[in-house]
Amino acid sequence: MKVIIFGASSKTSIGYHIGRGLVKKGYEITYASRGGKLGEKCDINDFEQTNKLLYDVCPNIVIDATGVFSKPESFGCHSDFLKAREHLLVSSYGALVLADAAVRNKVEKLIMVGGRASSCNREFGVYAVANGSKSALVDFLVSYERFRIKSYYLDLPTIKHSTMIRGEGNNLYRHVPIPEEATLEDVNFAVQDILIDKYPNGSRVKV
Repeated sequence: MKVIIFGASSKTSIGYHIGRGLVKKGYEITYASRGGKLGEKCDINDFEQTNKLLYDVCPNIVIDATGVFSKPESFGCHSDFLKAREHLLVSSYGALVLADAAVRNKVEKLIMVGGRASSCNREFGVYAVANGSKSALVDFLVSYERFRIKSYYLDLPTIKHSTMIRGEGNNLYRHVPIPEEATLEDVNFAVQDILIDKYPNGSRVKV
């Protein structure tokens, strides 16, 4: 079984660790990111790049673990709207592009990796909107059988030892408390359960 994981930009990224877990189960993994550091260079905001990569690799499974760090800021106090726009672009338009390419190329399963759609912290408004976009896309895809793609939303808390916590200059929780945590192993178990059809199509799988 072939799997493409988008957003595996470094060895601390969640996408990379999902791939490591799947390799141990016999899956053939292709990593993709804008920089292409660990595999293929592909920006999911670019339809031509994304569609070509899926056509060339012909994967059975696509995992969207993309994301852009934006500084936690409360509504009424936002200062970096350019970074917020970049964050929302990849999680809404980019996810839409990827879903379209996945349907065109007859991908069997699509997993959208996100966080809690609503946050207990008032500084995570951008993250709530971004995650909500991915979650809504999964709901839409499963509403129409003609798309013939099984879709899932992987609902993550903070993941220990990942880019969320100790990324290069991107420490999301540097100035705010960590509400809850899980491990990379927890994430891998959840993904593997999705791939063996433990959850029905359209499931929101909470780690």
